[in-house]
Amino acid sequence: MVSITSAKIIELQAGKKIELPPDFIEALSTEEAEHALAIFSPSSRMIRIIPTKSDEVYKVSIEIGELTPDFLQKMGSIFMKHRLKTAYSTGICYHADICVYEGYIAGSELKNISIDVLKDELGEIEGVTNVTVEVLVLPKV
Repeated sequence: MVSITSAKIIELQAGKKIELPPDFIEALSTEEAEHALAIFSPSSRMIRIIPTKSDEVYKVSIEIGELTPDFLQKMGSIFMKHRLKTAYSTGICYHADICVYEGYIAGSELKNISIDVLKDELGEIEGVTNVTVEVLVLPKV
């Protein structure tokens, strides 16, 4: 039978590392993707693991005070103008009373724009109240 997913039971213990089975690592690894971005969503209690060739990923968070009908179009235009591809995005989510968009961009994507310019351009979209960018890097061993 054809299978579209793979699953294993793993042990969860506070303070203990979670180890992925070797076949998962093999399936995630490619010549281009030497690293992976791990994203945890507390609301769904799910972890996503996304292969990436970059050892640096930028988390772009946009708070939206009033969501306008053309917000996604304007944000998409900025991303297209600078040829930015997101490794993952939440879409628009409500958290408490705040509307939020989060997107993750591999460092290798940021060839045509600086972080400051990206923040400024996104901040100019009508309804946006705050833009933050967090740099995620591999921990030093």
